[in-house]
Amino acid sequence: MKFLFVLPLLFCLTLLKSQTIQLQFCGKTGTVSPSIDPVTGNDQREKASIRLDWVKIGLINNSKTNPIFNLGDSQTGGIAFANKIIADKCENNTDPVYCSQCINCNAVAASNNAPLGFCSGKLTGNVAVITKNNDLYMMSTNVNNVVCYETHKIDVSSLKGKKIDLSIKYEGISQGWPVHNISLNYRYNNDAYFRTPFFFNKNSNNVGLFEETYSIVASVPVAVEDLSKKLEFNLSPNPVKDELNLKLETFESFDGQISVLDASSKEVYSQSYSFITGNGQTKINTTKLPEGIYILKISDKEGRSSTLKFNKF
Repeated sequence: MKFLFVLPLLFCLTLLKSQTIQLQFCGKTGTVSPSIDPVTGNDQREKASIRLDWVKIGLINNSKTNPIFNLGDSQTGGIAFANKIIADKCENNTDPVYCSQCINCNAVAASNNAPLGFCSGKLTGNVAVITKNNDLYMMSTNVNNVVCYETHKIDVSSLKGKKIDLSIKYEGISQGWPVHNISLNYRYNNDAYFRTPFFFNKNSNNVGLFEETYSIVASVPVAVEDLSKKLEFNLSPNPVKDELNLKLETFESFDGQISVLDASSKEVYSQSYSFITGNGQTKINTTKLPEGIYILKISDKEGRSSTLKFNKF
């Protein structure tokens, strides 16, 4: 069992230190009510929805014809979405960012069950997010609620130091309900998303089918520097139930952040911390964390970070 546990840990650490890109596709629609057509009995929320057909990433002028990442366009060998309910029945969801308290809340997955990301935003009321027929739909969100699909972290280490572009095909669907604020954003590695969408944010009514290509000005990072020159740390107990002990050996004092990420890379805990030269320790209360695998990340203000994985039971 110990050997089996070490392998995922090494893989996870390698992934977080590699060159990755993550996309955030968002929008708002009107609310279709009732959800079920009283005549046909069919779910009619798709009448006000945003459909993601496909998204591709590649070298400049190559994303559409020769992508290194191809999601949703299975006709050209891309990754296919599984048919799945991602978020639904969120009337009592009090989480302002995720669907954690919706009756249906699932990660986005490929047809082979590989992870493809998750939905986020204000998922309340009549909203639904589904994947079907190799497309993703964000439906009946409410005109004031932004709902997003965030991809998994896509490995672009083969393109490190190079300029890339992105091609996307999507549709705003409406039968009298507004569709607006469709936006597309990105971030490299664990950086923050831009304050305003880097690619586009279409504020007006966005109805119709769109197929567009955008260049990414910033090159793929050459490397992600860790904190090994500043500190070493370990965690105990692991697995943990109620309280995680973090023991530190700091070689160079700095102000930074201690964060905990869940399996979908959602930050579930964060605190500022002053790391002082020498040995130290701190504790993190894990009582409220659901069972599962988590990543503890320590980062400094220059963007360097180091991680360890732990299991909550």
